[in-house]
Amino acid sequence: MNTVLSRELETLFFILIASAIGLYAGLHIKLPGKFNSVPVMTVLPHTLPTNPTVTPLVTSPIPKVTTTFWTSSDGVEKITMKTTANYNLSTTYAFTLTNTTTNIDTPLFTQTISGVSSMSIPFNVFSSDNSYFFLKETIGNAVHFLVFRTNGEIFPTGEKYLDMLPLFAAYTSTYAIADATGWASPDLLVMNTTKQDGSQGPSFWFEVSSKSFIPLATLFE
Repeated sequence: MNTVLSRELETLFFILIASAIGLYAGLHIKLPGKFNSVPVMTVLPHTLPTNPTVTPLVTSPIPKVTTTFWTSSDGVEKITMKTTANYNLSTTYAFTLTNTTTNIDTPLFTQTISGVSSMSIPFNVFSSDNSYFFLKETIGNAVHFLVFRTNGEIFPTGEKYLDMLPLFAAYTSTYAIADATGWASPDLLVMNTTKQDGSQGPSFWFEVSSKSFIPLATLFE
């Protein structure tokens, strides 16, 4: 009886051992075929916009800058005009006076005017002794000639420059200034005129020191 019970216990022990081994193998050994577990990578779909918005790159145009200069007959004085064409169709003029002996630059003034107006350096800009110089400013149909002192000082009557247009209009209404051609002497600026009907008028001297006009018998072309 004890021998039979002992064999039954041994048989039960081996069955338990075999079951444990089978369970371990089932958990750790991958069988071929459909029972293998293969990791799967999931890729999420990416949807492109059907009407992408493109923002254009905005660049500001570079202003066009030109430089013009004129030197006195003796080469001592030089006036420079820097012209800048602005984005809004206006133009900025900056004038600088340079003494070539001392290399000293003296800024005169800067002015911005509309596209229909302009400024320029006349041909015979400096007086014979370099005491004065003048510039031309056109605003619409009105032509202004501006006389400056070369040393940069104001005039005895307080003006930074003398505008010949209003001075001549106060002198006479019979003629209008057509052009200023240059200097007859250190103090006399030659100017031509037109009559009210647009025909040629006489020439005048503009005496800078007295701000007065002197009619001439000879027409200066």
